Formats: sequence, C-alpha cells, structure tokens
Amino acid sequence: MSGHASKDEMKIVEQLESAIDLKTSPIDDLLELGQLYIEPCHREAEAILIFETILMRNPHNNAAKFWLAYCCLHYLMDPKALQRAVSLLETNINANDDYAGASYAMLAEIFEEQNSSSHEKKIQMLEASVIKEPSWVYNRQSLAWAYIEVGRFADAFEQIQIALTNVQEPDPGWNITKRNFEESITGRTGYRAIERLQSDLEKIKTELEKTKK
Repeated sequence: MSGHASKDEMKIVEQLESAIDLKTSPIDDLLELGQLYIEPCHREAEAILIFETILMRNPHNNAAKFWLAYCCLHYLMDPKALQRAVSLLETNINANDDYAGASYAMLAEIFEEQNSSSHEKKIQMLEASVIKEPSWVYNRQSLAWAYIEVGRFADAFEQIQIALTNVQEPDPGWNITKRNFEESITGRTGYRAIERLQSDLEKIKTELEKTKK
C-alpha cells in the first residue's frame, strides 16, 4: 500500500494501472490516475510523468497543467520547478472551469514561496480566485489572512464569515478525485473545516477589538 490509501482506493488504482497505456488511453483516465497518485497514494514522481504525457498529447489541458503545477510546488519545490508552475498556471487563469480559480490561488501561494510577491499582488491573485469561485472556502480563508497582513481586519472577518456559509457535507456520490479536490483545493469539505474557520473568526475578532481601543 502506498501513501495512506485504503484497500478500496488501492484497488481502484490497480484497476486503472492495469488498463492504462500512456500513449492511447483516454486522457480522463490518465488524469484520474495522476490525481490518485498524488492523493491518497503520494506517488508524485509517477503523477508528474502522467501529467507531462497528457500535455505532450494535449498542451491545452487545464487539469493537467494545474496538477503538474501542484506537484512542482508541493513535491519538487526548487526554483526552476516553481517557475515552471507559474508558467503553467498563468495560462490557466482565463479558463472557464474549476482550474481558473484554483490557479489564481496557487499563484498567490507560489509568489509568497518565492518571496517575490508584494502584499498587494498576493491579494490581487486571491481576490481574482474568489471572483472566479465565490463558493469555495480556502481561497477566502487565504484572502482573509492576506488582508490581516495589511491590517484590513474587517475585510478579513467578512471573508471568514462567508467561507463558513460555504462549508458543505460531502456528497456520497463523489468519486475519490472529486472528494480530494473538495477537501484539498476548494476546502468546502473535510475534517474540522467549520472548527478551523470558527477559530480564525475568533482570532480576527480579537484583532478587530484591539483596533477599536
């Protein structure tokens, strides 16, 4: 067993692996396996190979660009990989799918990692993510903390309040990759999602009260 995949999850991975041909398999099948390699398998090197192969077959596949950038940020992490991630994500931000808002949010994270982003640029990226995906949680939560960095506590408080209303129960019909996307990218579901947001709300409320004294 790899990563923290359950037996049922590993069975799905093994079934996909047995049927996959990188050159001829449907791209949707490759995407599913690549995402499962990331989570819950934690086999990022194999995920990277799959996403690179998809982009060789279809250079405009937004999902493959996003997940390859994700691996560059969270697995490779070196300056060259981070710059590759930026290049991939910048071609995604005008898309009309889930990956536009996610790409804006990840760009903000990368710019902070590179220490190359002003507070204003990070806020701009996160505000754009919220405009693209107003019903998500993590983009609003990140925006709230970016606002805190520049002393905009009331705006931060508002973002967390809205984020709390966006939390939802997982849909039993979701497959593994959809569930993982909701937990790790949108933040709308997941263990202690409400508790974490309520904790943020209390911290921001404390800072707001300080400004009123």
